[in-house]
Amino acid sequence: MPKYGIASSIESQIYLGNTFFIFAKEYFHYEGRIHEQVTPLHGAESGYQTYETPVVILHTGYDLPEQQKKEKAKRNIRLLEQDPDTAVIVLISKPPAEKTMEKVLKAVENCKKPVVVQFIHGDAELIRSHGAYASQTFLETAEAAIAYAEGKKPAAYTIAQADETLAKAECAKLAKSQKYLRGLYCGGSLADETLTMLTETLSPLYSNAGFDGILPMKDSQISEGHCLVDIGAEEFTKGHPHAAIDPSIRVKRLIQEARDPETAIILMDVLLGYALNEDPAAAMVPAILEERKRAETEGRSLCIIADLCGTDLDPQDYEAQKKRFEKAGVIVMQSNEEASALAARILAMKEERDVQ
Repeated sequence: MPKYGIASSIESQIYLGNTFFIFAKEYFHYEGRIHEQVTPLHGAESGYQTYETPVVILHTGYDLPEQQKKEKAKRNIRLLEQDPDTAVIVLISKPPAEKTMEKVLKAVENCKKPVVVQFIHGDAELIRSHGAYASQTFLETAEAAIAYAEGKKPAAYTIAQADETLAKAECAKLAKSQKYLRGLYCGGSLADETLTMLTETLSPLYSNAGFDGILPMKDSQISEGHCLVDIGAEEFTKGHPHAAIDPSIRVKRLIQEARDPETAIILMDVLLGYALNEDPAAAMVPAILEERKRAETEGRSLCIIADLCGTDLDPQDYEAQKKRFEKAGVIVMQSNEEASALAARILAMKEERDVQ
């Protein structure tokens, strides 16, 4: 049996850079019927080190023609339906092409297990018409899947509402010149979810990601108005590690946005997990502290809201990361949905205040 294996990143895109890793099989193994999730062996959760190598791998496994995408999705649903360890099937994706969606939803309709479908910014009614639970956010997806796994029917879901007291307090700190949201995301799907949540409340909204209704950035290196940047997009990863592995590219952009006197809120995700940066707080907090201090001397308050995406089982230590970000003045939320709702509410209050 070979001693080493290779696994790809979690992002369903094509990247150039060290978004892949080679691992020793005495520490890790594959899990999962279809995803081949790389998981540390019991007792080996912390007994390993990571190293950067000069090896460059071009992974095109997700760059498939539509016909192959249809067949792969149908195959995956079939395999999961046959898997005795799978109680609930969850599909998360951007809305596929029309013919692919038709085939996928037909397979969902014929599936005997509960299926939760989140086509980000997709047609929820179409999904429901094929017998699946249609979710709008990752938090809703998780809660619905857990309910089904426990043999229950998912309860009616209400999108997260912002804490009014917290929103009012943060709004009061903003200077008149501060009026724009600047989103800095590593996770492409999280970026898309945020755009879906903000598109009705912030207009115009610019991004290098997104869908119809989101205005394309003229230059992804320069923000304009309300703007969300997917730092994990291909233009940021050519010849450079993904920002979830090496945060330096996002730290540089955070400094750029923090020094813009029109920036009111910086909204971001912080990703925890194996093969990601071992200590994102250590990489980002020094710049956050410096820029918050700089803004204060200029008569501004720098509001930074973060979705800390992880669990207590992640090697970075969720609670330790949370405490360090909060100590630096970052508002840490438990979900991207809650973080986006808070950002939107603060800006709505600010707009109301400015017109009075």
